Amino acid sequence: MLAFILRRAIQAIGVMIVVGVVSFSMFRFAGDPVDQRSAEIEAAKSLTEIARDTAPFGRHRMAIEVRTDEGPLFQASFIFELTSLKH
Repeated sequence: MLAFILRRAIQAIGVMIVVGVVSFSMFRFAGDPVDQRSAEIEAAKSLTEIARDTAPFGRHRMAIEVRTDEGPLFQASFIFELTSLKH
């Protein structure tokens, strides 16, 4: 019985090490999904502010590219149309 418990404990430690290495590798090379999502939200807010402040009426296309030291992270594009409302 003791041999069975020790064998299972060693297997559990091995699994924990593998899971730790895989998850560390994913976050290191792919980036943290929470950080990427917050960057996407910030890019959308920036596009909205730019559109509101600078664009005349009509249909427009805008894009913003978010970059890190390693290179481009993602690109957010925006197609919008501004019209005046007549009362």
